[in-house]
Amino acid sequence: MESGRASSPEAPDFGHDLSLLRRCQQGEVEAFGELYERYVDRVYRHVYYLTRDRTEAEDLTAETFLRAWQAIGRYQWRDKPLLSWLLTIAHNLVISRMRRNSHHSRSLEHMGAEASTASVDPEDAYIAGLQHEQVLRAILKLKPLERQVILLRFVDQMDYPEVAAALGKTVNAIRVTQFRALSNLRRMLIPTERS
Repeated sequence: MESGRASSPEAPDFGHDLSLLRRCQQGEVEAFGELYERYVDRVYRHVYYLTRDRTEAEDLTAETFLRAWQAIGRYQWRDKPLLSWLLTIAHNLVISRMRRNSHHSRSLEHMGAEASTASVDPEDAYIAGLQHEQVLRAILKLKPLERQVILLRFVDQMDYPEVAAALGKTVNAIRVTQFRALSNLRRMLIPTERS
């Protein structure tokens, strides 16, 4: 899934995305294949961060593109890269899957087995998993824009101009949103001492 980085653009290209969208809406399967190649790695990374499970991330990534193909005829261009739309679909699928599987947290046995294949102490892996769960729950409690900014900046490793282009905001607005999101995460994750 994470084969090469060549398919990921360095920066969103509105003209290319709009052209791809129009070709897809005319039923060009090759154009959708190009869209897939362009964004599959970023969608996969986004989903993998949220699920921490390769198989589930692959399934949800495939489902994201299936849903996109089914809905692309109704998609209306809003001067945002298609990546933003794809990540929204992916995020909604992950949340839906988590709600369906109320036992989505990983067991000690599962994490221990995973850790033993990676030559990591099972207890350390379990603690790391719990910390990831705590951070993920906090991220999911953020406002939608804050959550998107955090995931695009730190999971997808996009720079400020890329995030601004993906979300149709200014770079300054992204910086302010990131600051607020990190402040909110800090409040949720670091309990304040009450005197």
